[in-house]
Amino acid sequence: MFFQLRHFNPHAPAATISAQCGLLIGCKTGAHVCTGLVWGRLADHVLTSRKIVLVFGLLASSVATVGYGFSTTFSQAIAWQMLDGALNAAVAMVRCMTAELNPEKNYRVRALTLLPLFANVGSVVGPLLGGFLVSANAKHSVVSGYPYAMPNLCITIIQALVAFTAIVHLTDTFHQHVLEQRKYLELPADDSIQYVNETTALLQSSSTGSSRPEPQHASTQPDPLPPTKIWTPNVMKTMFAQFIVSGHLGTTWSTSRDTYERSKEVRRTY
Repeated sequence: MFFQLRHFNPHAPAATISAQCGLLIGCKTGAHVCTGLVWGRLADHVLTSRKIVLVFGLLASSVATVGYGFSTTFSQAIAWQMLDGALNAAVAMVRCMTAELNPEKNYRVRALTLLPLFANVGSVVGPLLGGFLVSANAKHSVVSGYPYAMPNLCITIIQALVAFTAIVHLTDTFHQHVLEQRKYLELPADDSIQYVNETTALLQSSSTGSSRPEPQHASTQPDPLPPTKIWTPNVMKTMFAQFIVSGHLGTTWSTSRDTYERSKEVRRTY
């Protein structure tokens, strides 16, 4: 990213490029924040699903990645990053589907632990992939005039393959989740078999005056929780901790790059 921004403006000082890196990362994150709840609502809607939102996010991110790779100005790069952040909810959908595919808590913890593990592996492979595919000379690049297009094209192909694999092999968990809720609601009041999972526990805790809700018709669905119920103390603490960690890492990266470039300028002077 740093060298691509320098390619846009070769005469810009290192401090300016570091600031642009921060803006480029921040605008994508800001777009995620503004649209994350919207994609979550769509994923919970009966006309859409987790799988549809996931596949759409991967394909939209592929298009935005191609546009970012062929950007020639900082403004174009900002626009494509914002589009990627606004239309891509793949990470949230993967976490949600991973939790729903593993209803037992023991297996759910193990499954969710694999997500950051593979993400960290990708963080190691990704920069190497980008470094090897970038052309140092724009005139001799694989895509003439766009030395930073090849890494983005490679990422686009990978995302398109993941989207195709999700379409063919991934099981949508939304309808299964709804059927589990209906299965519990269909149980007769005198049934001795108790259908237990986290959804059952939530329904039981929200019922008043009895240990289990009244039997309802098969087509009845529990009322969705209002958005205000999301902001529990634990959620707020977790989000605040994640905010501190992400902000610290981004600031450290920009400062390190700025310090490195300044040290090179000092060595050149002496």
